[in-house]
Amino acid sequence: MKAVFFISLGLLFSVTAAHATHIKGGKITFEHLTGLTYKIILTGYTDESPTMPFGSSASIEFGDGQSEPIYADGSEEGTPIGGGTMKYELEFYHTYTSGGNYLVRYFEVNRNSGVLNMENSGVMPFYIEANIIVDNLYQNSGVRILKDPVHIAYLNQTYHYNPQATDPDGDSISYHLVPPKQGEGVPVAGFTYPNETFSGEGGSEAGGNAYFTIDPVSGDLVWDAPVRAGEYNVAIEFKEWRKTEGGNFQVGSSVLDYQIIVRAAPVEDPELIFPAARGEILMEAENPWETTITAVAANPEDTVVLRLAGSFLLQHPEITPSDSIGGKGSVTVSLSFVSPSTAIRRFHLIASAYIYSSENGTGPSRNKAVYLRSSGYINGFSDLQERTVPVFPNPVADGYFYIGTPLMDGRKVNIKIFAADGRLVYEENVSSFTHQIPVRPQPALSGVYLLQIREGIHFYTSRILFKR
Repeated sequence: MKAVFFISLGLLFSVTAAHATHIKGGKITFEHLTGLTYKIILTGYTDESPTMPFGSSASIEFGDGQSEPIYADGSEEGTPIGGGTMKYELEFYHTYTSGGNYLVRYFEVNRNSGVLNMENSGVMPFYIEANIIVDNLYQNSGVRILKDPVHIAYLNQTYHYNPQATDPDGDSISYHLVPPKQGEGVPVAGFTYPNETFSGEGGSEAGGNAYFTIDPVSGDLVWDAPVRAGEYNVAIEFKEWRKTEGGNFQVGSSVLDYQIIVRAAPVEDPELIFPAARGEILMEAENPWETTITAVAANPEDTVVLRLAGSFLLQHPEITPSDSIGGKGSVTVSLSFVSPSTAIRRFHLIASAYIYSSENGTGPSRNKAVYLRSSGYINGFSDLQERTVPVFPNPVADGYFYIGTPLMDGRKVNIKIFAADGRLVYEENVSSFTHQIPVRPQPALSGVYLLQIREGIHFYTSRILFKR
């Protein structure tokens, strides 16, 4: 028995050595060609000088029991994209035999070593997927991600990334943060979101703890702000929604696993003065929300550019004559916005400042962000970033229920229950949550309600039916 055990260890070691660590991230996209035939594009990001190319001794699975080996032998040439990163693109053509829901999967060992927000990344498998819904009536091509995802962030400065995703069919896209995976349905071991990895060391430029979030509508991702240099991996799920007479329904999804590389900030970075503190700012109905944002160059002779982005400007482009202004030394933009009394909205506003020169182009940017919400907005009714949480029993017959997830055990949570008209009917703060403790709203409820749970910056929701 002992001999078999040691032989197994030796085999495992040889396999690990054969697949040297190199993968930084990747994505799967797809394009409908004709009938049941699709082009599938597998993109991989590796160290700039990998010991072997992306796809070595791996296969792509098409979700119908069929797969195709890649046979990477070094003949595939990658493209350097900066940050010590090489990009590989591989195309496959596949015809399905019938309509259905197919999960296209790619698995390879190993990720590159030294990633700080997971365990033993150098021996951690890499896994990505895309969901293709094959339907003759609703033929669909997947999301196109236009901006390569390996990015540089700077210590103690807000980081911003937008994948600039588009949909060739005109479908709506929602954006969701998910853990990187080592296999289907299996997050990488020891994963923490970047703001939680060294959570005891501060972070937010506006004060308080660092936060890491994505706008579910615009795809603007913000980390305010890194406190440790190094490499961090995160993943974004893109869901495609198609509107029909019967409502909106999901027609596909894909996941981008990518790496953020945190470095010391260059000394020539401009100063960005954004008076709005991090968090949600309430825009009172009919009362103007006003702010002034200023970018200042360290050298008064440099040209500094101030750029605004986010779902706020997408919804209200009229509030500023341009989303980007530049000038020598410093530039300022003033915003004034009145929230309509009937609007129930939540917006994301991002300000970026960078130095520009005709010789060197665009320099590193400084970023800050804020959420703006109208007084009628209630998290959970309209925010696609919310995650659902299981509740049992549901319907509730005895006046109490359990929240069926152990992920928040031991953490401080806020529990709220809203009526269908938006009224807050129950609230409880729990200093150390456990999913084994029943929640007993008082007074007794009857009808359909929305449960909202907040843990840190994360929101979880569920709809509950109470019966008497």
